[in-house]
Amino acid sequence: MSGIFSSVGMVKETATQFSVTAGAGTAGVPNIATLTKTTHGLRVGDVITMTASTVAGYNGVWTITAVPDANTFVIQTGTVLLGAATATFPVVNSTAYGIAGVPSKFYEVISESVESKMERVEAKALRQNARTAAANRFAVYEGGAEGDIELEVMSKGTLGYFLDAMMGAVVTAGPTDSAYTHTATIGSTRGKSFTYQKLVSQGGTNSVATATSGQHFTYKGMKVKSWSLSCDSGGLLSLKLSFMGQKADATVVYATPSYPAAAELFSFAGGAVTVAGTAVAVVNKISLDCDMKLAERRPISSTGTQIEPLESAPREFKLGMDVEFIDMILYNKYVSATASGTLAAVVATFTAPTLIGATAYPTVTVTVPNFRVDGETPKISGPDIITMSVSGPCLDTTPGANDAVTLAYKTLDSVVT
Repeated sequence: MSGIFSSVGMVKETATQFSVTAGAGTAGVPNIATLTKTTHGLRVGDVITMTASTVAGYNGVWTITAVPDANTFVIQTGTVLLGAATATFPVVNSTAYGIAGVPSKFYEVISESVESKMERVEAKALRQNARTAAANRFAVYEGGAEGDIELEVMSKGTLGYFLDAMMGAVVTAGPTDSAYTHTATIGSTRGKSFTYQKLVSQGGTNSVATATSGQHFTYKGMKVKSWSLSCDSGGLLSLKLSFMGQKADATVVYATPSYPAAAELFSFAGGAVTVAGTAVAVVNKISLDCDMKLAERRPISSTGTQIEPLESAPREFKLGMDVEFIDMILYNKYVSATASGTLAAVVATFTAPTLIGATAYPTVTVTVPNFRVDGETPKISGPDIITMSVSGPCLDTTPGANDAVTLAYKTLDSVVT
């Protein structure tokens, strides 16, 4: 990729109708209604179909215009709402993989490499006197999209959006002291995809791309196939995401970016790591990697288009740390003669510098109840500080517990969609 791109944007994908099953609404000013439904899962731009409402004026197809919190959403009907102040209604439910949307979340990224995969299927048959391949002996199909993005985790609008795609299940609590805590646990990512868009400058005199001087590329049916959350001494908490997607989509319009205000970075200076409940004095690097084990699915069809990739094996979580060799805690875990003796609970917390409320700060917390310490014996390599590297899988407490890793994000953001 050449040039400087000015925006990377995403939106979670839904079909033309998105669902809550029932709810109650209170009319505000004419034409506008604030509706309530516990953990509705909707976001601005989603489209719902409401039927059989007990209040005239609610029935119809509506676009969500605002999402005040996880339990309320706002529609604008275009007509004066009649009848009682409250209403009940059914809403049609439908979600789909690869339904492109216009990006609504935008990110400052360090680098990105997302691109289309155009595939060629070569003929294998032989022919008399054919010493070179012929121009009509291959077929073309769109093999999807893939690539990586790397970004710095911020106190607003960054990690939260990806929690569901990275882990599969998110529960939101709060506000408590103005802060919401979004806790992600291991669950299914089936039906969870997004549209990805980037804008790239086309060279010449344009040092920065704009809507008129750059070219935007849009890819739908994108899913997270692997990710890495890491921080080095002297560095920032960073997230690298590897995507796989269905195909490019030329019908999506360019989305003008808007970025969250007053967002802060998480740095090494706000980090802390404990092993088995004891603080580790000097950690030079920590990383958590996950392979989602997604399998590509491309059935015989009229288009050859990829359908939603699914998990084909248990996910692999791996934790790694580089520490100064100050005590024997990690080494003793490494050389333990019993399986249980090699396990340790690890908690890594990163805190942003500015208060959200009276006492609450934005935080990212990684909890690993069962880290298997696969390490090494410290080595002497000259007149330098002695360090020790440990790495190993993050394991469930019992088979099927799905508690190998938990990610918690405390932020001013009330929703992470």
